[in-house]
Amino acid sequence: MSREMHIVVSGKVQGVFFRASVKARAEAEDIRGYARNLPNGTVEIVLQGSPERLEGLRKWISRGPGSSSISDMNVEIRPAGEPFEGFEIL
Repeated sequence: MSREMHIVVSGKVQGVFFRASVKARAEAEDIRGYARNLPNGTVEIVLQGSPERLEGLRKWISRGPGSSSISDMNVEIRPAGEPFEGFEIL
């Protein structure tokens, strides 16, 4: 059963290859969705996949991939909407 996870992260997450790191990890885990910078300096991530894989990626993101540093992370779980075909950086 596919679920959707909406995450907004703040901290040192722009200009440090954060979105590219999330994309690479999501693709390796067969998770679809997107990551995009928001004007307020946060990054929004929407993920679709199995609950187990989503939770694994959430934990990985919370540690701050690469040279990023996460100061806050808001996570919402919801039923999957329209399916994404892959993972994009917007």
